[in-house]
Amino acid sequence: SLSNVLNAPFEELSQFNHLKKSTFVLFKLILEANKRLFKEDLKQRPVLLSRDNLVDYCCLCTGDTTQERLIALYLDLKGHLIRTETLQTGTLDQVAIYPREILKQTLMIGAKSIVLVHNHPTGDPQPSSEDYAVTVELYHMLKTVDIDLIDHLIIGTGRRIFSFREQGHLTVLPRR
Repeated sequence: SLSNVLNAPFEELSQFNHLKKSTFVLFKLILEANKRLFKEDLKQRPVLLSRDNLVDYCCLCTGDTTQERLIALYLDLKGHLIRTETLQTGTLDQVAIYPREILKQTLMIGAKSIVLVHNHPTGDPQPSSEDYAVTVELYHMLKTVDIDLIDHLIIGTGRRIFSFREQGHLTVLPRR
């Protein structure tokens, strides 16, 4: 797929005899330009106004990688994107999520709310028990300082998404 080509490392693409380093650099420029266009588009209006744009942007941020990535979208009081940060890069089937560090960074940025995103390179977006536990912990931690966890999205393959919000897990979370 185009996404696979744009996200592939040079080592994989160099297996094709006629691919030059300059072509690889061009692919990476296209990918980066696309990310910046999405980001500019999101800055013009609240992030949650269009779920499709949010999902497109999150899929672009996580990319087609063989490693899990944890990404935070920091939002202002009106829901506009302040910043997107890759917080951690993990392994094939796990990424470390440190709620305390997420809280600290959210406060430093001055965000009113965040959307947490991570991918499951294995393809299945269903959350693990650890995903659920850390989401509950982060939700309550952020609530104590009046910051909203808008959603925790898990991106699988083929735009398959698990949304903690849409599944009702962020409406009323029990304290641990």
